[in-house]
Amino acid sequence: LGMKKTILLLLLLVVAVTGSFAVEKFKKNLWEGDPIVSKKGVKNTNIPATLKIAMDELYIVSVAKEDCTKNNNPEACFITGHYFLTQPSLQDSALKFLTKACDLENKTACVMKGMMYLDGISVKKDIDNAGFYFKNNCFPGELVEGCVFFGSFYQIKNKYFKSSKIFNEICFSEKTNSAYKGVACQSLGFNYIKGLGVRHNTKKAKKLFGLACDHGDSQGCYNYKLLNE
Repeated sequence: LGMKKTILLLLLLVVAVTGSFAVEKFKKNLWEGDPIVSKKGVKNTNIPATLKIAMDELYIVSVAKEDCTKNNNPEACFITGHYFLTQPSLQDSALKFLTKACDLENKTACVMKGMMYLDGISVKKDIDNAGFYFKNNCFPGELVEGCVFFGSFYQIKNKYFKSSKIFNEICFSEKTNSAYKGVACQSLGFNYIKGLGVRHNTKKAKKLFGLACDHGDSQGCYNYKLLNE
C-alpha cells in the first residue's frame, strides 16, 4: 500500500475505536441512570432491529446534546461531536461540540478536533494545527490515540525517524490497548519494509506485521502473509 492509503486506514481505525469506547461508556451510564431509556430503546422488541438501533443512537445523542449544552458535561459534548462527525450532513456542527469538549479537558475530543484539521473536515485543512492537538494530547499508556495520530502527523511531514520512535513505543508498551498496538506495529513495520526513518529490515518488518496481526490489524495480517509467501 502507498503511504497515503496506509495513513488513511490508520486514521479510520482510530476514529472508530475512540468513538466506540466513549459511546459505550456513555450508554452504560445512561442505561443505569435513566429507566425511560430501556422502555424506549434497547428492550423494546416490537420494532425492527435496525430501527431500534437507530432510535437508541438518536436518543443517546439527544440526551448528550442537552447535557452538553445545559451542564457542560465534557463526555456528553464529545459524544455529540463524535456523532455529528460521522454524519456528513451534520459535520459542520461537529467542530463546535468537539471544541467545547476539548476546552472542558476531554482529551479524546482534542484528538478528534485535530483529525478534522488533518483531513480538512468542515474546516480548512491545517496539518500543523492538527499536529498541535496530537502532540498536546499524546499520553502513552493513557491516551494512546493521540500518540498514534501524532505518529501519523510525522509520517505526513516525512519525519520518519520521529514517527518510528512513537510507533515503536506504542507497539511494545504493555499498557497499550490491543487495537492501538496493532496500528502502531503495522505502521512501524511499514517503515522498516520501506526503510523510512529506520534501516530497511524485512525480518523486523515481518515480525512487526505478525504482531500487528496478533492484535487484530487486518493490514498487518495481509502484509505478513505477503512476506511469508
